Amino acid sequence: MDKRRVLPVIGGYNFRDIGGYTSTDGRKIKWGKLFRTANMAYLSQADLLYLRERNVDTIVDFRTPIEVEKEPDRVPKNVVDLNIPAMDLDRTDSTADYAQLSREYKEKIPVI
Repeated sequence: MDKRRVLPVIGGYNFRDIGGYTSTDGRKIKWGKLFRTANMAYLSQADLLYLRERNVDTIVDFRTPIEVEKEPDRVPKNVVDLNIPAMDLDRTDSTADYAQLSREYKEKIPVI
């Protein structure tokens, strides 16, 4: 993995720069413009300063509202923090097996 990808954010799990990847139309994503992490609930003051210094202005949180309520994001001041759930149900504490999740997914996705 490119060493530029992993960012020195201690309180964020798997915090990485998405720069350098090629988009579907062949263009490259610019380094230092788009980041990803699993959770921002435990960012330190140093982490928040790091994000502020990189001019992060918008965060899109794909977690469910239940997950957000359990562990709210810590974000720099004046940053827009959007919650746009990627799933309609919280699966983090689910004991459902893969086959059950697959059946539920297929029931919700329309056939085109």
